[in-house]
Amino acid sequence: MEELILIAPAFNMMGERANTISKERLHDWHTAGWMSWDEEPLHRDWPLSWKWIEESEQYWAKTFDVARHVKTTILHGLQDAVILPEGSRRFADELLRRYPIFPLDLRLISGDHRLSSPEHLELFRKLVMRGM
Repeated sequence: MEELILIAPAFNMMGERANTISKERLHDWHTAGWMSWDEEPLHRDWPLSWKWIEESEQYWAKTFDVARHVKTTILHGLQDAVILPEGSRRFADELLRRYPIFPLDLRLISGDHRLSSPEHLELFRKLVMRGM
């Protein structure tokens, strides 16, 4: 593999989401073991397991143990409310702290989770085509 292009990757997605929840609600979730993410009708019918938080944090703790030095570009929309861009920022910061010469290009750009505007599509095309 010569290059990775990651779009809105879910680095420690649940751990990042947990950071946005009040301590009281986190305690209730941990105690009950399950919780609806929010009050949206669809989400109330699909509660999330607390185990997902634990597994996300455990995986995050091991993420950097086996880094492969492959040229990597991360694109993430600053207005992404589905997968928070802070996860990509934290990933890049930690990766470069551990491996300062890692070939990483983090691009936090204007846009939501879909990154589907004509400008986004042109950026994707350019990134993909540069390796050909």
